[in-house]
Amino acid sequence: MNRAIHAVSTLAITAALAWSAPGWAQEGEKRESAPVSQFAAEGEGDTSSQQIVITGRRDSQLELYGNLTERDAPFQVNVVTSDQIADRGALSLQQILFADPAWTGQNGADELGTGVTTGDIRGFRVSRFLSNGLPQNYAFNITPAEAVERVEVLRGVSGFSYGFMAPGGAINVVTKSPRGEQRTSLTARISSVANFGAHFEHDHVFTDTVSARFNVAGNSGDTFIDNQQSNRILGSAAFRFQVGSDTTIFLDTFGVNASTSGPFFGVPFLLDENNQPLSGVVQDQFPVGEVSDNQFYDVQNWAINGRIVHDVTDRLNIVAAFQYTDYREDFEQLGVFNALSSGIADATVTTGTYRFRDLGASVVANYAVESGEITHKFTAAAQFSAGAPELTLGFGNVFRLDVDTGPLDPVQIVAATPFQNDRSREYGALLSYVGEIGSAVRVLAGGRYSAIDIDVRDPVSIEVATKSRDRRFTPMFGVMVNPSDSFSVFANYAQGLERGGRAPLDALNAGQDMPALVSEQIEAGIKWDIANGKGQISASLFQIERPSEYYLGPGTTWVQDGLQRNRGGEVLISGQVLPNLTVRGGLQYLDARLIETGDPSVAGARAFGVPEFQIVLAADYEVAAVPGLAIGANLFSQSDRELAIPNNQRIAPGYERVDISARYSTEIAAKIVTFRARIDNVFNTDFVAPGGFTLGAPRIGYLSVEVGF
Repeated sequence: MNRAIHAVSTLAITAALAWSAPGWAQEGEKRESAPVSQFAAEGEGDTSSQQIVITGRRDSQLELYGNLTERDAPFQVNVVTSDQIADRGALSLQQILFADPAWTGQNGADELGTGVTTGDIRGFRVSRFLSNGLPQNYAFNITPAEAVERVEVLRGVSGFSYGFMAPGGAINVVTKSPRGEQRTSLTARISSVANFGAHFEHDHVFTDTVSARFNVAGNSGDTFIDNQQSNRILGSAAFRFQVGSDTTIFLDTFGVNASTSGPFFGVPFLLDENNQPLSGVVQDQFPVGEVSDNQFYDVQNWAINGRIVHDVTDRLNIVAAFQYTDYREDFEQLGVFNALSSGIADATVTTGTYRFRDLGASVVANYAVESGEITHKFTAAAQFSAGAPELTLGFGNVFRLDVDTGPLDPVQIVAATPFQNDRSREYGALLSYVGEIGSAVRVLAGGRYSAIDIDVRDPVSIEVATKSRDRRFTPMFGVMVNPSDSFSVFANYAQGLERGGRAPLDALNAGQDMPALVSEQIEAGIKWDIANGKGQISASLFQIERPSEYYLGPGTTWVQDGLQRNRGGEVLISGQVLPNLTVRGGLQYLDARLIETGDPSVAGARAFGVPEFQIVLAADYEVAAVPGLAIGANLFSQSDRELAIPNNQRIAPGYERVDISARYSTEIAAKIVTFRARIDNVFNTDFVAPGGFTLGAPRIGYLSVEVGF
């Protein structure tokens, strides 16, 4: 009943706002708006050059390096803009990052579900995401795509930048900020599996110094899994206050409630005798409804983010920021974790509640001075974050399952009891220097001090059971040389510190925290501007080493042993490479191995879930003969992945997937109307989702229409 109310509420609120929108727009026409450039959110306008740092909110990851642009940074950065997000029709971060070859999502089957996203960059799990430049304390993201301005994927040096991050890279999700002009849009969408949605967005200028941007959206209906339903509702508000000529205050907040329910939570990954996914499982109901008729996964997340930007002088600026998030998920779900043979597997039902409250703050100061032909840029930053994870859990009573007949053993659901109640605090201080010798050479150097304090508390008595205190100084160096205006060569070296992992629930030492991890990366590459600067090709070779964590399967001990060494290379392409043709994507090769381990059966094994090759290309072609029409195609190819250590026990086969799309913009009744259509997985390919334990989405079609006021 509550989920139905949420869905109806979403449509009702959207309709009400849409009804009032013409009045708002008319009111705005009576007021002379400030120039758009004064309020412009970063990343809007010409996106071909991917310049993501301009005067404004300064929420980019690159503010820690003298506010460098993506093009000028001596490392790889990929940016997804708001226009690209809208044209994709993305509802989650997983869908936003579909064209990044270094990203491997770990919940790819969640196309129409809760929108919770986890994943890997360069073969290492993203230990946490960033929101408007501030790190969150948990390893997943649920920021609604409708409220996202852009997404930055910073490769490799993230461990140095934030001190608490995985070495593969960091993902910064930047939420929408006011654009400084009256603007309203209404979007309606539908999918071929009968999932309906709507999105209302409005920019409002109250005075010359106060503006705001509001988003309300939701979707409700079926998913591609039979008899499973999903509902999602969200709202966001962003405000900008100009205080004098030198100070700007930004205040953003959003809330989202998402739920997935049905007779089962996910489609199990089972193989036939040829090591291929069982094709019938994708389309046909998996008959385990009698296990639990009320399986569900509900997520609630609320966040507030504030930022003060003060230009002390023309050379010195200071940015102070804070954020608070409150995340909660309630679940009762079937888990299939051990395929014994074709159609037979072990399973369990897990129930519980997970809540995470997170507070973060930072102060960043940038100072620039010129000395002859050399520009010196200095950055000093201080960061703090505190997290409070709480988990109640009911887990156990493993039973055997037959894909055709359901449970073979009696099934009992275990009541949830307190399992985790910890507290963490992290502190960091950073100094960096960028020296620019004209336009020919750029040198970057820096160091940071990081501290991680974790108190593991008894979940019942709340008394501190164990403490861990980790401290580390980590350096970072980078250089970029520009032989010409369009070609650059770069290299970098960085170390980072992050908290260790936690043993999974089916490990013998479930819930045990591992010691902090120190990572090291070295990288060299090129950046080449093509098509008169409208496009860019970049390529790099890299090596990352970090202590490895693994176990030999359910019922064994989770250990920190040896190193995971990821060697590889990637090529990225972006921009308008030919007249009317825009391309994004690239390829990545990755040799991810466990080395120097104490267990001979593990030494040299491929890392869990990491493909050797991943190719992603997204092409968009504007049809000159039909103004306003564009057609697109996406190609995704991935090699096989090892899903067990030691290797050769369970392998997810490689696969290729093709998506196609089209959009058409025109003017109707003096309003800009954009129609979008997309078909994912055109050839209905059966594949194992990136997480490795469920089958991915079959062919799904999407239609939407957007009206701009």
